Amino acid sequence: MNDSHEIEIDRYIQGDMSEEERKDFEHRLEHDPSFNDAYQATLAAHKLIDEVGRLELQSTLQGIEEKAKTKVPVKRIKPRPLMAVAAILVVILGVSLFFNLSGSMTTAEVYDRYYEPYDPPSVLRDNIDEGSENWNKAVEYYYAGNYEDALQYFEISQNDNVHFTTREFYQGMSYLQLEHPDYVDAAYYFNEVRLENSDYKEQANWYYALAILKNGRKIEAKQVFKEIVKNKTYNHRKAKKILNTKIEN
Repeated sequence: MNDSHEIEIDRYIQGDMSEEERKDFEHRLEHDPSFNDAYQATLAAHKLIDEVGRLELQSTLQGIEEKAKTKVPVKRIKPRPLMAVAAILVVILGVSLFFNLSGSMTTAEVYDRYYEPYDPPSVLRDNIDEGSENWNKAVEYYYAGNYEDALQYFEISQNDNVHFTTREFYQGMSYLQLEHPDYVDAAYYFNEVRLENSDYKEQANWYYALAILKNGRKIEAKQVFKEIVKNKTYNHRKAKKILNTKIEN
């Protein structure tokens, strides 16, 4: 991993990226396996340091430094601080700790880690006088974060110039983003969309799996995640990570 990659990954982990930078970074994670591996290694190093704690880390490093003073000094290239500390801790704590940091997760924790809202819909500018008023009003409320009103206008936009799968996909997204999310209704609309051949089929499949997982339907959700991984559709790398996670009820 070169220096530019390490800096970029650290900025992402620390939350120092702009929205556009974050999207570009996550797109690269999705499509560049080697970059994703570098990210996972750095993330594991951060978790490892947090697990040990600052006080224990400081004490351990001081002990190593004292022992090093009694040995013949050897000129070495200065290692990167983060990866060097991680390497020392792996030796001290053992490989088993390194691979079990994440432990098991609940369905709610998996959902919270992997759920991200999909890009908002677009207004129909060319057809504003041809029956698209309700759709555009729904989009306006959606952008404003008023998902209850957005749902009302999505529902009555059935006669607007919008394909029903687009409308139902964003109805599902609206239910997920309510102050008190309705995972049952969200799953219903995503299921309707994923069974059709449309622009939102793959995305609906992913959000359907997350919604039913959050709702406690773990076995069904895993089957959908397996389908996503097998067909390498939307967010298949994230689906694979979920399948490799020990999930509690």
